[in-house]
Amino acid sequence: MIVQIRKKREVLGSEKTRKVAPSLTGSLCNGVEEVAAPLSLRWQKVVLSLVIVLLGVMVYANSFPGDFFVDDVHLVAENPLVIDIDLSTIFTTDYWGSRVNKSGLFRPLTILSFGANRWLLGPEPWSYHVVNVCLHALVGLVFFQLLLRWRFGMIRSFFAAALFAVHPIHTEVVNEAVGRSELFVALFFLLALQLAESEKAYVHTIAGACFALALLSKEHAITFLAALFLVDVFFRRGLRKRLALHAAMLIIVAVWLLYREFGLHYGPPDPFRNSLLENILYQPLAFMSTTVRVLTALKIQLLYLGKLFWPSGLQGVYSGPAVGSPLTTLVSVWGALIVATGLAGMSLALYGFRRRQLYGLAIVLYAVCFTVTSNIFFASGVIMAERAAYLPSLWFCMGVAGFLPNGDFFLKRNRQLAGIAICVVLLLASGGTWFRNKEYSSQESLWTADFGRDPQNILAGIFLIDVYVQRQDYARAEEICREIMVYHPALIENLETLAWLLVREGKPQEALGYAMQAFAEVEKGKEHLSDKLVTTLVEINVLLRQPREVLKWLDHIPREGQLGYYWELKGKAHEELGEMRLAVDAYRRVGEPPPGSEVPYSLERLLLKLGEIEEAQQVQQWIKAREAAQGFVPQ
Repeated sequence: MIVQIRKKREVLGSEKTRKVAPSLTGSLCNGVEEVAAPLSLRWQKVVLSLVIVLLGVMVYANSFPGDFFVDDVHLVAENPLVIDIDLSTIFTTDYWGSRVNKSGLFRPLTILSFGANRWLLGPEPWSYHVVNVCLHALVGLVFFQLLLRWRFGMIRSFFAAALFAVHPIHTEVVNEAVGRSELFVALFFLLALQLAESEKAYVHTIAGACFALALLSKEHAITFLAALFLVDVFFRRGLRKRLALHAAMLIIVAVWLLYREFGLHYGPPDPFRNSLLENILYQPLAFMSTTVRVLTALKIQLLYLGKLFWPSGLQGVYSGPAVGSPLTTLVSVWGALIVATGLAGMSLALYGFRRRQLYGLAIVLYAVCFTVTSNIFFASGVIMAERAAYLPSLWFCMGVAGFLPNGDFFLKRNRQLAGIAICVVLLLASGGTWFRNKEYSSQESLWTADFGRDPQNILAGIFLIDVYVQRQDYARAEEICREIMVYHPALIENLETLAWLLVREGKPQEALGYAMQAFAEVEKGKEHLSDKLVTTLVEINVLLRQPREVLKWLDHIPREGQLGYYWELKGKAHEELGEMRLAVDAYRRVGEPPPGSEVPYSLERLLLKLGEIEEAQQVQQWIKAREAAQGFVPQ
């Protein structure tokens, strides 16, 4: 009896405990979760942010010290505005300099950053490169923070930002100094979007300042207007409430456009730079009809998309039939791919946008950010460039990540498979960037890789020739010229370069054939007669001792502001023809001849023959004075 009573008490006690315990443990666990969960989430953000920054820096660890490539030389290394900072001049000068006839580019913040870079870290390529690497990592970090703010999910946000940080297509932007403009645009673009999330007026002011800085870095930042509108529509924010914000952004654009039109100053035009900017090699789409240009630009958009999905065959420059061969109709393989990709993209975008899936927003933003550089609405001046994909690639990475399963990567074990896949993708992308960096170690390695990868890439071949010319390796440069001729036998620039090289190799007769072939193409109206071709023809005929031909080709060079070599050659040609009076007139215009020049001696000799003793004696005294100043000791 006593035992039964004890058992009943134990049972009742345990039931009371079971009734009370859940309430106590539940409240305790809830309290711990309320404190621990935010702390855990916060630390995850901190850790992942550091990982993204480290990835963005580490994949470029093997890219130092780097080199100057293409536009870096003119815009950074040899730019007077960078060497000697003058704010008033920087903010009133075309991006290509005051002697370019309105290139349409105005990027004072980029130029100013180059000047500050040089002043703080020096003029060597590594100094510009290290800043670019840091900026790229910062863009990845800000992108991660924006996606978290958009509630994209931890795993998706991390993958999108990390993929952007290590993607090989960004090697051009990070490794070339002039890629700074793309980095600035992406950074200020993202900051402006993030600040625009606020409802406070003073924060909107800062967002407007970021937008203005992006515009002063590069022109395609103007796409921010459409991006901001689309983001507001997607998140169903009251457009009436945000009307003031959008109006302020429009005012910023209006002021920017007016200043570009009336605030810049231009000096006398530089014919060489202007002809370079209007050359068909650099702007082939500008010479196509509207329909052909649009179809060809759409084909190039497929190439961009392909390289974003599978970044192989990357190029420092893109040119030649492999990229820019005109597409004249949609009734073709390329046409079918364009239609299929376009329909699939629009369907996904509409479906995702309606259901408020962020991959839908990503597709629309990707398309918007490509509008200015796509060559679809107007010829932008560059047929294709990896740097043009830098800003759109943000939304490409976001779109790819949008198809991943959502959830907390570190707390849900069923996400392990997705985690492994993410690691594999990031590892492959990092490896691609690492190996691509090696090609950017020097101009020779980059253009050798590009030209070897695609022998039809005209610009890569031309840049490689320039490298060998600077090293005076004329034989190797000639080989590249002949390789280009296999695919482009009538390319004027290549023909005149080959003729110029053959002159340096002492083959004037062979050079004459290629020079005249280039001149025949000029006469067909394909291109204007360049100073390089005329000078080469003059040099060839000097070597062949054909003075009348020398004079004929010299007449194609404008006389205003001619250099001494022009008058020296003219004098020698007249002298060889026995036209002493004309030769003397030409020699008189040479000015200060370079050391070792025969002009003073020729002038003295001809003056004596003409009986002009007094002037001949003056020339003789000048010769003696110069020889004495140079330390010349007569034998």
